[in-house]
Amino acid sequence: MASTSDLTASEPLHGVSMPRTLSISLIVSTMLACDVETKEVPTGLECGPRTEAVDGICVPTEIDTDEPEDDSGEPSDDDSGALPADDTGDDTGADEDTAARDDTGGEMDTGAILSTGHCSDDLSFGEADAAEGTYDVGSFLVQLDGSGELFALHVDDFSHGVFHSAPGGWLSVGDHDLHAEEHQGSFDIEIEESFSCNAPRFTESRRAEGALELSGTFDDDDTRCTETTFSIVICEAGDHRLSFSLTTDSPSALNFSSIRVRSRSSERIYGMGEQFPHDTLNLKGRQIAVIAEEGGVGRGHPIISPAVDLASPGSAGNEGTTYYAAPQYLTSDLSSVFLKNTEYAEFDFREDDATEIRLYDEAMQWEALYGETPLELIEGFTDYAGRMPAPPDWTQSGAIVALARPLEDSLG
Repeated sequence: MASTSDLTASEPLHGVSMPRTLSISLIVSTMLACDVETKEVPTGLECGPRTEAVDGICVPTEIDTDEPEDDSGEPSDDDSGALPADDTGDDTGADEDTAARDDTGGEMDTGAILSTGHCSDDLSFGEADAAEGTYDVGSFLVQLDGSGELFALHVDDFSHGVFHSAPGGWLSVGDHDLHAEEHQGSFDIEIEESFSCNAPRFTESRRAEGALELSGTFDDDDTRCTETTFSIVICEAGDHRLSFSLTTDSPSALNFSSIRVRSRSSERIYGMGEQFPHDTLNLKGRQIAVIAEEGGVGRGHPIISPAVDLASPGSAGNEGTTYYAAPQYLTSDLSSVFLKNTEYAEFDFREDDATEIRLYDEAMQWEALYGETPLELIEGFTDYAGRMPAPPDWTQSGAIVALARPLEDSLG
């Protein structure tokens, strides 16, 4: 049996050859040839070894359990399912069967390699083609199926997805009026929906060097939606970082966008900056507003908060109020998504099968991260957001003694 490092064939990917990268269908074919058990996912994808389908998601079998667990968020020490380390992706020239075909029935193109590239502002996209298909985007494979579900994984590890949209209409835009009032450093935010477009339909795709553009329209009854088009540009922003940029074109004024990411009821969710939950660090079942504000007095306590709000409306805060809010989360299934926008946003983790990210701007930019451990996911986020420098060596040894004296003596 040929090793994975011998695989050199690629799909034509709408006229673009990528011999370096394994497609989803080729991965599955190789697994079957090796007599490895696979498990079908309702979307048509198949899970890799040591994984199974749970609510339409490929998750590692060892961490997929509904039994009570601790709140560490650490995955079990199972094999991540990564491809062998010697898989450099180089074309070895081995006599592989070039008659393999992609989903469109086209024969594989063994022509020139398209360089990976990273996201840039001057991407030049080619001719439009059908939207549905499997695409090579740098170190990632991106699949859009006939129902409009979007799935992405890293080519070196197919044990879990990097991004998986929720079933149904997972993309929305619209016009939502947001009103905020400040009370003693806390904010009371009210939102009134004017209209929303919730029935996206992908119509075409375009390729650029190391990038993919998926475009479409909305099939809602509202004419303001049928006149609205959208585009999502997907590219590799950096190591283990897949970037998505949503833009819209509409004769109507838009100021809202949202996406729904697939989840499951037993998935544990952490992050969102500095959070002080009352009972557990797991954010599943809660909604977090991304805004820095006064923490409040009581923070949702059933007795204290009503009394504080009665005396000073809005000053009690709630369980999610924080001085440092970050639009980023990671999960026990090794999924991690963060927003790059600075406008007001809400992360809604209350649904069993989906996480909804609502942004009060029509152009949403987000990234999905790949990592084999929670630490690697955090490192992926801090690659973008920045890291605190290490403290001086002298702070890590000996004793630090502080002496206090009257301010007048210090100034003298």
